[in-house]
Parts: sequence; structure tokens; C-alpha cells
Amino acid sequence: IEASESITGNNAILKTNENSSITTGKFDWLGYSSDQSELKGAIKAAQEIIYRGIGGHLLGRGISAKLETPSLTIVGTAYQSGLKVQNNEVLAGVEAITIKSEKNVRTGILIAENLNVNFDKSISLVGDGDARIEIEKGAHLSIGEINSQAGRGKIQLDDNNARVTVKALNVQGGSLNFEVLANGHELNAEFNVGTVTVADNSRLNA
Repeated sequence: IEASESITGNNAILKTNENSSITTGKFDWLGYSSDQSELKGAIKAAQEIIYRGIGGHLLGRGISAKLETPSLTIVGTAYQSGLKVQNNEVLAGVEAITIKSEKNVRTGILIAENLNVNFDKSISLVGDGDARIEIEKGAHLSIGEINSQAGRGKIQLDDNNARVTVKALNVQGGSLNFEVLANGHELNAEFNVGTVTVADNSRLNA
């Protein structure tokens, strides 16, 4: 599929396979409640990709599609919204990520179990709600910079041997929480941070 200016979905269904290819200027998608299948193939947007979730709660929609865009924004408004990265090529062509939580709904990007992803660029957490980065069991996410202005920003490690490495962490407003989901047993989870800057009237909870 090629569209020179934009592709927009509003309560729509997007079905893709390993050979699917979408090329456009701006890709802006809000899925129907049943639009829950893994995103596959490749999506190239010269301006930006905006994923607005579906008409229901789905925090971790699987994505193995290779993205190529200067800006990926994940938005949650009425329902939980998010993308679960399934391989280390998904974000290789993305220059910056913004996670925006509105109306206090969970919104985020997740790293699937046992995956090692290097995103040596910027992730911004914004909005008044729960904007999060979530790393599942055995996975490792390395990030160049996190800029958090969200009302309830969160970096969450799920279960054993989940790790996150951040070169520069900037809390510019609201609050940012480091959390570990232990699932009722002892575990080894690891936060590695280079530099930390917390602005006036902001909070970092570790």
C-alpha cells in the first residue's frame, strides 16, 4: 500500500503479513475493538507514525513490523494502548518515540520476553496519566535518553532477569517511578542509569 500524503484509520481493522509493505507520509491508526492481530511486514512514514490503540483495552499489541519514521507516537485516551516489540529490528529505523497517556490510562511500549533491544535515541513520556516503558522477563532494553513529563511515568521490569539501561534520565515534570513486578517470588532485575536530572517540582521514585 502506498499513499503519498497519509493513511488514517478510525475504528478500522489492519491485517498484515510478513510481506506487507505500507509507505506514506503520515500513518495515523485507531483500530476497531477486534483489531488485535500482530502488526507484520514494514511500515514507512516520512513524517510520523501515530498508534492510538483500539476500541478496547490492549496494552501489548504485538509488532514485528519494521518501522521507518522520524517519529513514533503511542497514544492512550479511553483505553489502555501499547505496542509489544517482538524483534530487535522493529525500532531500528525510528528516530524518536513519544508515549502519551491521557485520562490516566496505561499507555506504553513493551519489550517481549528474552529480547535484547538497543534504542540509542530518545523516548519521551508525556500526558497526565500512566505513560510507561515495560520490559518482560529476561529482556534487556538499552535507551539513549528518557525525558519524562508524564503525570505518572513508569519504567517497569516484569519478572526475573529483566534489565533496562538508560544513558541519560531527565524528569522534567510530574513523577517517574521505577517498579519491579516480582510475581510473588525473589528475582534479579536491574536498572542501570548514567546521569539523572530532576527538575523543580518533579519527582523520581525508585
